Amino acid sequence: MPASSVGAVWASWLFRWLQEAFLSSTCRTSVYSVCSRGVCARDCTIPCGGRRTTIRSCRTACIAPAELKDLSVRNLCLTLSRFAISAWVGAACLFVLTTLREVHSPKLDSVTKAELVTLRFPVYYGFSFGLLAMALIMALCWSPIVSGLRRWTTLGLLSLILVVTAVDYIWIYKPLEKMTAATDEARPAEFVVLHQASRWINTGQVSASALAALIVCWPVSSSADRSP
Repeated sequence: MPASSVGAVWASWLFRWLQEAFLSSTCRTSVYSVCSRGVCARDCTIPCGGRRTTIRSCRTACIAPAELKDLSVRNLCLTLSRFAISAWVGAACLFVLTTLREVHSPKLDSVTKAELVTLRFPVYYGFSFGLLAMALIMALCWSPIVSGLRRWTTLGLLSLILVVTAVDYIWIYKPLEKMTAATDEARPAEFVVLHQASRWINTGQVSASALAALIVCWPVSSSADRSP
C-alpha cells in the first residue's frame, strides 16, 4: 500500500477518533445541563427541552446530576428496606422454631415454659415493630422507582402486617401474658381461644412478611418496572 494511502487511513482514523471523543464529551456535558430526563446512547435520539436532538457516538448512559443523586438515595432506601424485611422474616422463623421446640419439650415444666414466654415474646414484638416500621418507611422512599402495582402492593402489605401485629400485641398477647404470669392460678377457658388466635395470626403475619420480602427483594427492572 502506498505511503500516501497509509497516511490517509491514519488521518481518517485520527479524525474519527477526535470526532467521537468531542461528541462524547459534548453529550456528557450538554445532556446534564439541558435534559431533565433522558438516556444518551450510541446513535440514539434524546428528548431535550421539549425538542428531539440526535447525538451520535455517545458511549455511556447519561442522567442529570440531580436525578442521579435522587436515584442514589432511593437505591439506598431500597437496600435498607430489603435488609429490614429479610431480617424480620429470618428472625421470626428462628423464633417460631425455637419456641415450638421449647413448648413441646418434655424436659421443661410448665413454670419454666411460662417464664420463657414472658421473657422472649417482648423481644419478638420489639424486633417485629422495629424492622417492619423500618421496611415500611424505607419503602415509602424507594417505591416511586417501581411500577404502580408493585408500589401499592408493597406499601399495602407492609402496612397491613404492621396493623395486624399491633392488634395481636394489644388484644391477644397482653391478655395472654397476664394469664401466663399467674402460674399459681388455673388458666381460664379464654386462654385456649386467645392462644389459638395468636398462633393463626402469627402464622399469617410471618407468611405475609415472607411474601412482602419476596416483592421487595425482587430485582427492579431498568425500564418495564419503573414508574413513568
